[in-house]
Amino acid sequence: MTDITFAQPYWGWLLMLLPLWWILHRRFGGQNLLEIVKNGRTGHFRHPFFHVFLGAKKSAVKILGGPPWWLRLLQNVMVVVGVLALMQPGREQVVQQVETVHARHQLAFVVESSVTMTLPDYSSDDAPVSRMDAVRGALEALMKRLDQGRYGLVLYGEQA
Repeated sequence: MTDITFAQPYWGWLLMLLPLWWILHRRFGGQNLLEIVKNGRTGHFRHPFFHVFLGAKKSAVKILGGPPWWLRLLQNVMVVVGVLALMQPGREQVVQQVETVHARHQLAFVVESSVTMTLPDYSSDDAPVSRMDAVRGALEALMKRLDQGRYGLVLYGEQA
């Protein structure tokens, strides 16, 4: 059986903040902003007509309760699922690679064929040889050593 692993496990630390969220929601979740300000639980609240609301009777202020229990449960489940998605879970699987043996070598050679390849700046048996002849000799020697091969030759020039 394969084990579940996480690609980004450090996102799991966000789950440690979930109890703090529950505590803050329990403490401030069932009150509206006017009640929080009247009880002195916040520093500053600026509004041009806030003094009108402070003089309002308690019956004029509608205190809304918190959301139903199933909605809070759904919110918590969504937070946990979101954090788990950030952690990128996956299964660690052992992949067995089948080694394929080819009977031949498949090689492609890319050779420049510009004017500079005609310069005789190489030597073979103390005789000057052009660069193109040196490349041709090296490729022929390699192809003789690697028998039963498939080869491709790509030539490019100055306008490549």
